[in-house]
Amino acid sequence: MIKGFFGLTGLFFLFLLAAPGLWAQEDAAPEEDFLTEATGVEESPAEEETAIAEEADTVEPPPYHSLVHVMSGEVIFMTDPEAAAAVGDLYRLVRGGEDIGLLMVNEVREKIAVARIVFSDEEPLPGDTVREAGQAGIEATFYGGSFLKDNFSKSFMPLGGLRLVLARWFYYTRPALEIGSFFARAHPDLQVADTVPFNILAGAEITNLYMGRFQLGFVALAGLGWSYLNEEAAGIFNVDSGTRLRHVNGKMFVSLSCLLGSHIKITADAGILAMLDWWQTFSQVSESGYFGRKVAPFLTLGLTLR
Repeated sequence: MIKGFFGLTGLFFLFLLAAPGLWAQEDAAPEEDFLTEATGVEESPAEEETAIAEEADTVEPPPYHSLVHVMSGEVIFMTDPEAAAAVGDLYRLVRGGEDIGLLMVNEVREKIAVARIVFSDEEPLPGDTVREAGQAGIEATFYGGSFLKDNFSKSFMPLGGLRLVLARWFYYTRPALEIGSFFARAHPDLQVADTVPFNILAGAEITNLYMGRFQLGFVALAGLGWSYLNEEAAGIFNVDSGTRLRHVNGKMFVSLSCLLGSHIKITADAGILAMLDWWQTFSQVSESGYFGRKVAPFLTLGLTLR
């Protein structure tokens, strides 16, 4: 009787020791069934990470040359690395295949460009397309006007020339080069064609203020002036014919331009022109000609192409 009791007690304790393992196996089975039912397949951790990565790859970035953000007076658009957008570049704003505005890039970052809205017929919207409006990068201004200094019987000297401004890679301050000439007599016994003066000046648009289609700049240039004398002019001044160094020149002026289209502007300049004869180039100098020292205002009107 006692032996039977101890035998049953031993079996009971053995059952208690084995029961937790059985319960754990019973609990694990439903968890596997739940995961299988929820996903349809059994996935390893590596397979799950691969699926997440593939899903992320299906999210496409905005296309190149499309607006991603519009601010007050400026926009941000995606840039194509192969197109190499630069500060100063012009871009046409396009919607539905039609041009609705013009942009000028004022900042370039990785994969994006910030551009000023030059003008727009409609409010720019994210998703609008931009297209290059030419990357020549140089603005050429053909100008003509008056140097307000006496020239014998006339109260001014006509002048004209060409100014080149490097517009690409620059925005507020832009390098400039100018070649110009006067149309006036150097002596009362000479005609305009007897001498051919010309100036070469270099400098910069020191600063620019952009106001929609209008651009206001302050320009400073300095350089040298030469004159070609034919035989008659050389005889008057008692020198050999040919080209002679004439002046040290300087110009400071305000330039106002108005954009008429994506590649054309009208430009008006007003300022001071100084011509300093440091070399005393010719033995006879008439103050009413253009070989003496002269400082006076000037006004010009021009056409700017890009």
